Amino acid sequence: MNGKKDLIREIDAHKGSVIVLTGLVKEGQFVQDGVGIGGRVRIAPPATGGGFGNPIANQLMIDVEGWRPGTGECPR
Repeated sequence: MNGKKDLIREIDAHKGSVIVLTGLVKEGQFVQDGVGIGGRVRIAPPATGGGFGNPIANQLMIDVEGWRPGTGECPR
């Protein structure tokens, strides 16, 4: 998350709550795991516990412009 310090502090104050972020994600940032085999079909390792990949390396960055409360609950 990138943004003005006061905005990030405001968001941090709501940890454990559901919020909706608005902002921009750069177009070329999204990297898909696995191997494309044609069309929109990809073969990739399971997302949970497969031991493949680095979960931090595939995180997207958002330039936060604002936020609002969301609905639902956040598991702790």
